[in-house]
Amino acid sequence: MASSHTAVLLMAYGSPNRLEDVAAYFTDIRGGRTPSREAVEELTARYRRVGVPTPLLAVSMELGRELERLLNIDPPDDRMYTVHVGM
Repeated sequence: MASSHTAVLLMAYGSPNRLEDVAAYFTDIRGGRTPSREAVEELTARYRRVGVPTPLLAVSMELGRELERLLNIDPPDDRMYTVHVGM
């Protein structure tokens, strides 16, 4: 029997690359609505604690590799899985 193939797509919106980009990023993820100065300051403080650029891409790629490995350990009906990450 030929094996089936299933693709899995993990999506993440991304994150700003620099602290100076937080306001523009925040506006973009809000559909163009400008956040308050206080909200931008709070989000900037959070990114400052996490570090910029964030580890989001590296963590997402590792998650994708591990998910693909786990899905293919004992797949049903000889199904093969590939996992892709979109940012």
